[in-house]
Amino acid sequence: MTASGLVVYVVVRVESMSSGSESVTVRGVLRTAEDAEAEVRRLNRSAPSGTSYFWQATTYLARPAGEVVPAPPRTKPAKAARRPVARAKRRVR
Repeated sequence: MTASGLVVYVVVRVESMSSGSESVTVRGVLRTAEDAEAEVRRLNRSAPSGTSYFWQATTYLARPAGEVVPAPPRTKPAKAARRPVARAKRRVR
């Protein structure tokens, strides 16, 4: 555990798309590098062509139980400009 959080290991899936771009997805989060390595080996054995799995260490930034993250301040939407209302003139009898 680091001062900023718990070290965890993510398994990442990278797929090559027919358009030439890539799709990246977090497949899962594991507690040990050994588990992440084993999972990557297992997934790569059966991965379709153009798909690869990798693992990466990162930090899980857990909040203490009961801690509430404040919502960002709400702003009121801008009011539409109002046109002056033309009042009907009364007929004089």
